[in-house]
Amino acid sequence: MKKFSKTPPTKKISVPIFAVLKDEELPKIHTIEISGKERIPLILHRSFNNVTEAEPIRGMWQITHLFTGFNLGVHGSYRFCREVANELLDEPILYLPSEKMMFSHPDYEGLRDRLRSMEKKHWVLGGKHFSRKL
Repeated sequence: MKKFSKTPPTKKISVPIFAVLKDEELPKIHTIEISGKERIPLILHRSFNNVTEAEPIRGMWQITHLFTGFNLGVHGSYRFCREVANELLDEPILYLPSEKMMFSHPDYEGLRDRLRSMEKKHWVLGGKHFSRKL
């Protein structure tokens, strides 16, 4: 399986983002163009200010689930996000194509704990707490 490279990507790609914009009632998938790299089932890309402008935040990266557009809540340096993402590529549940299938899978409950454990393990590489308003 191909992993994320050590060099941060500079090429812009289309990234699906599951979000609610101000004029919408329900969340839906929006597509933004931003620097990143896709390795099925994840996209490692620059963090951004909001979905409508998608201006990258200097030095901040994040991981998004390719099929659903869900933000996995992993933010920080490229090196930190790359290490977490490379470990997550071994999680079979992330290869399911929809949130309904993932949420109903018996292993879903343990995924959050495993994800937080991976973050803690690699935090010294540049993990960051991050919140964003849409």
